[in-house]
Amino acid sequence: MDLGDILNNLPEDPEEQKHKHQLFEELNALRDRLASNRSNVSDAEILDGIRKQFDLSPSSDFITEAPWLIQALSFTSSVIPAGEIPGAWRKFQKQQVSLQPLFLDEYPILDAMAYWYFEHREDGSYDEQHMVAHALALYEYLAQQVRGWEADEEYADLFSGIGMQSFYLYYGLKNKERAKFYAQLLEMEYLAGRLDSEDFLSVQEMVAVIQRLEQREQFEHEHILQLQWETITDRERQIEERNRRIQELELRHEEAVARDSTTTDINRATERVSKLCGLLWNRLHPLTKRNLALGDVFSRSPLRSAHPDIPSSSFFKAVNAELRARLFVPNGSLDAGILDRLKACSPASLLLEYNRIVTWDNEDKAHIRAALDVIGKESIICSKTNLERLWCLRHHRNWIEHPEPRGRSYSEQDLENLLKVVWHSNWLISFLRQLHSH
Repeated sequence: MDLGDILNNLPEDPEEQKHKHQLFEELNALRDRLASNRSNVSDAEILDGIRKQFDLSPSSDFITEAPWLIQALSFTSSVIPAGEIPGAWRKFQKQQVSLQPLFLDEYPILDAMAYWYFEHREDGSYDEQHMVAHALALYEYLAQQVRGWEADEEYADLFSGIGMQSFYLYYGLKNKERAKFYAQLLEMEYLAGRLDSEDFLSVQEMVAVIQRLEQREQFEHEHILQLQWETITDRERQIEERNRRIQELELRHEEAVARDSTTTDINRATERVSKLCGLLWNRLHPLTKRNLALGDVFSRSPLRSAHPDIPSSSFFKAVNAELRARLFVPNGSLDAGILDRLKACSPASLLLEYNRIVTWDNEDKAHIRAALDVIGKESIICSKTNLERLWCLRHHRNWIEHPEPRGRSYSEQDLENLLKVVWHSNWLISFLRQLHSH
């Protein structure tokens, strides 16, 4: 039993149990009232119920345990004209009597609600554009709230995530002006060192597409415009090829450094990691095992002091090696060519962009969903928690490869911050185990 299981099995404080029981009873009463007569329940009461649900289950997926709350909110069924998206949520809150508005300090609630709208855009109750507009309305409100707080440690990485989501969604809705506005904001985040180079490159590529479309709108047929929207230029291919060459050089460098570590260290690390994995170890791809052991070796003193960059890269490679082995032929069902076609630099990036870029072809997304369901379950593998950890791992890897925007090299403290999230928490092995749940 790991530490998390031990903590979860500890008896709760009686006062805390009493508080949770009270919240549970109040939410049940609210649900009964809604079922009896929705018109007798105000939006202020429903929003208060959403707060209570978060208090009862404070995680990024809290709303999925009580979707009836957000479904009952009148904002969900309201129609938002395209030009009114930026102020829609603020307007909604002002119109409600006795409503205590959600502000920046409650951003986990706002973020989870926005993600719920986006995640359920294809459920059928409302059309996709309706749900995307509601997700954008909340992201816009969050962006307005966080502006000016970007340098604060608590909110340092919040705007870049909100900005990327807003940019992709506006791009998907073909709202070029708003997409370009967020692209400008994201460029400032990149220059400030708060946005990954890989994410910024993706934004630049899409902005280039927007600019080409704008130049040809007065001359070209709508069908040609749509084709150009999806076209990858020679310049973009050259950028991707350059990145591949850089990654190959980094791999050679890491392998040269790794050879300096003694065989004894590697063997001990392999033994440690294999015990952590248990029966899973024998099912992992050899490259996954190698990179897990390498990451473990260099995450320990004294090697971590001299080479703090190696664990981050090794753990990211371990994830990509196992995803490639499980999802792509010959063992999986995906053709490797889908990475080039969708401009995904790695299998991990494919997962990160799978639910974020709404312009991907539905057939491609269906193939990805089917491949994920074969090895486990798409909703579990692509859960919000897993995507956040994958993004964090890729973010640190990109920092190592492109330290210039940050203005400093990757440090031992940066490594320690990453290890707390993906390694010491046992998330990485848990994620690999999810890839073998079937």
